[in-house]
Amino acid sequence: MTFLQKFITILWISVLSIPLAVIYSNYYAFQDNSFLFLDVSFYSAAIGLFFLLIFLYSLITILPVWLFSKSIGYLRIAYASLILAIAFIVLSVDAHTFHLYRFHLSIAMMDLFWHGGLEILEVSADMMLSIVLEIIGIVIYSVAVILLSVYLTDKKVKVRKYAILATILYVFANGVNCYAKAVNNHNLMVLSGRLPLYYPLSVNRALRKYGIISEEDIRNREIKQSSNGTFNYPLHELKYKALPNEDDLPNILIIAVDSLRYDMLDSETMPNTFEYAKDAWQFNNYFSGGNCTRDGVFSLFYGLPTTYWLQARNSGIPAAMLSVLRERKYLIETFASASLYTPAFNETVFTTFNNLRFRSRGDDAVQRDEACIEDFEKMLQKRNSQKFFSFIFFDNVHGFNLPKDAPHPFKPYNPSVNYLDLKNDSDPTEFFNLYKNAVLYADSNIKKVLDLLDKYSIDDNTIVIITADHGQEFNENKLNFWGHNGNFTKYQTQVPLIVKWPGKGSNVVDELAVSYDISTTIMQDVLGVENPTEDYSVGQNLFKLKPRPFFLSSSYLETGIIEKDRIILIDSLNTLHFKDLNYRDSSNKKRDKNIFDALMLMNKYTKGS
Repeated sequence: MTFLQKFITILWISVLSIPLAVIYSNYYAFQDNSFLFLDVSFYSAAIGLFFLLIFLYSLITILPVWLFSKSIGYLRIAYASLILAIAFIVLSVDAHTFHLYRFHLSIAMMDLFWHGGLEILEVSADMMLSIVLEIIGIVIYSVAVILLSVYLTDKKVKVRKYAILATILYVFANGVNCYAKAVNNHNLMVLSGRLPLYYPLSVNRALRKYGIISEEDIRNREIKQSSNGTFNYPLHELKYKALPNEDDLPNILIIAVDSLRYDMLDSETMPNTFEYAKDAWQFNNYFSGGNCTRDGVFSLFYGLPTTYWLQARNSGIPAAMLSVLRERKYLIETFASASLYTPAFNETVFTTFNNLRFRSRGDDAVQRDEACIEDFEKMLQKRNSQKFFSFIFFDNVHGFNLPKDAPHPFKPYNPSVNYLDLKNDSDPTEFFNLYKNAVLYADSNIKKVLDLLDKYSIDDNTIVIITADHGQEFNENKLNFWGHNGNFTKYQTQVPLIVKWPGKGSNVVDELAVSYDISTTIMQDVLGVENPTEDYSVGQNLFKLKPRPFFLSSSYLETGIIEKDRIILIDSLNTLHFKDLNYRDSSNKKRDKNIFDALMLMNKYTKGS
């Protein structure tokens, strides 16, 4: 058999594998709210994808072995059948995993099942029998595919038209995705999350490059909510208590300071906020759902891990808390210093909320922060007594910015720090003092906002929440971590939380609290949502906290499962790493149920799970 004939045999193997792949595709398919064009696009993607995957897989694993002989004997047929069966078994496991849990097979999941075994997954006798029978069926099918492929090649049956058709279907599916991305059609922007290893093309960058669409077109395009997406949030339609008078609902003000870490709340660094906290609820063990802005803000508003970021963005579903606030006729306003376009909060948290203030005027963080305060006061003047929800997000600490004439009591400090010059043995003192001076200035801005509540006589009817999106590390653990978005230690994830709630007095809470809890508490104690908490959040009520075995915190590349004595990392390759709370390798590498529960939590709000 010539090289060309062996190559044609590989093509036949890829074509003849499609029927089984399509059968397993039913586990990935849309089970509700589907429509014809979506189904056609899905199965086109499935056929083309699995054809290409099996072709590349066979090209790498089967063809090189066949090249060592002129003919394909029984041993080589047996080898090829085994290799193909392995691919089908992996596909089978992934399909069943997705069907049950709505996430794809990953290295982390395989690691968990391999080491955790029956402690993690209970397997009944009937289930074991089904698994054995399915594996036997896969092996028989694989042998049949290899034998038939060799036979068809020997008989010189043309395979080209089938291969071309499968490729055309794949190109068609990618074209559908390009169209969906370009016009922001959420009904069709859901295929990539369904099929394993499917990363369809997007041409938005090219369209922007050639002026066909602009960035503003994308931002200002009307968002169409879709029930066909994979984001199943909330799990059930939200129901609210009947309120005797909605006009009596309190105002809600969230003041967040970018990069403000937990240990800054003291009488020297934040004297105004420290004094204010004495008459409020102070949570001393509060952590953000992320070590960066995207994850911290997302988790605060949605009450969910940021593993749902792409699903939320593709679905056009805003944070449930904001939707209920709108139903309760709140005036919703944002006063963010940094742009809310990057990260794309306009397409996630605040999507469908038109005419919000997504940018602040000013040449630097100091000016932008001042503009936030000015615009917040203008809102108070114009609101005509309407109850409001406002989100003020200061940025000066993030960039270590403060006016030259502002107090600089923490010395010595370096007015300009180059991150590239920082090393593991660098002295953090001057850098940290600059940070503390910036925090002191932010504290003065917080006081200006609080003074406005008193000025307009609304402090007694306004819930005030003061917090941050994430912390800031100064190499405390001597691992050369500076800043944030680097690890999940307390220096990057633990932040202040002060809640002043009319009628609830003051308290100091040491129980673990997480940013997921803020929206949960507002939904329950202000907005009268009657649904079980799990319908819209993984959080708890801040005033009824119970011990947690773990919580989730994310970055752009990793997710941390934070336990009492260790941090379990799921990295970008979906492999597990075990760290102690100081980010050294942990001796405790036990794969326990917390990991499985965390993986379930990260996929609970995927449609069909």
